[in-house]
Amino acid sequence: MVRQLTIFFFLYTLLFSVTSLADEQKRVALVGTNANLKMAHRIEGALLAESNPRPMVTRIDPLNNDQLKILDSTSYDLVITLGPDSAERALNRCVSSPILGLLLPHHLYYRLKKNHPLSHFTALFIDQPIGRQLDLIQSIMLPSEQNTSIGIILGPDSSRIKNIAQEEAYERNLSLKMVHIHQDENPISGLGVLIDNTSYLLALADDHVYNPYTARGILLATFRKKVPLISHTYTYVRKGALAAVYSSPQQIADDATQFIMTILNNEDDKLPLPRYPKQFSVAVNYQAAQSLDRTLESEHDILKKLIYLEEQNKKKEHCKLINHQDLINN
Repeated sequence: MVRQLTIFFFLYTLLFSVTSLADEQKRVALVGTNANLKMAHRIEGALLAESNPRPMVTRIDPLNNDQLKILDSTSYDLVITLGPDSAERALNRCVSSPILGLLLPHHLYYRLKKNHPLSHFTALFIDQPIGRQLDLIQSIMLPSEQNTSIGIILGPDSSRIKNIAQEEAYERNLSLKMVHIHQDENPISGLGVLIDNTSYLLALADDHVYNPYTARGILLATFRKKVPLISHTYTYVRKGALAAVYSSPQQIADDATQFIMTILNNEDDKLPLPRYPKQFSVAVNYQAAQSLDRTLESEHDILKKLIYLEEQNKKKEHCKLINHQDLINN
């Protein structure tokens, strides 16, 4: 009899533990197309590697209307979207579920947020904070360039961070020269005057300024003037830009997993503000450096310098957005 009671108590305890674990398990929807399949696998794998209770992940193809309808009727603890199209489709469906946008540049996030003001929507941006990009320029500057200006072309998307750029440059004793390009203007048309009076051209994420149709012209113009282009993507470095700060897909996946778990473990319903990646890498085109008569340190050594600079500025959040609401309204 005692033995039977012991077995009964053991089974009851085990059942209670399993039930409690099921109750604690978070429901997560991962919305993304096959174009972002590798990123989806990375995030799923990282979430499955988390200690119990692991979130229960449901994959949803935003191009499949039957799957997308699940967002109408199911309440999730978190909906994760991969890319701009997935984010927009999820925002059109989700009423109450919080949404985390991944693989979004900051300007697209703020455009979506402005169009869906009642949504519970945050993001981990794919682009880099301008302060980090300025740190890269400062770390490779020649002594003769310390008092010269850095050129920036501001288009319809990047113009919203003009004030942020100016403040970040001021804190580093750097000078910026900025040219505004409107939607109907060719960005190359304003490039000549800009690069005649600057030591570097800093590329910001802006589809109107930097795209497959303008990239070659901008690169050729800067090369003719011996002005290094500091890019916002690894791809541009491969094509001829001097250097860039970027986050690799694995770094984004690792960073995203930490962000996801922070949201899921948060006891209140308030989502954290959107932010830039914390993990990043440096890419250098040494052939371009040679053509520009420059000798640069290794990517590893430059990266160490940038990490050191960020550690020195712990009191000042390196991913700061100044005024979140202003960026939404612009």
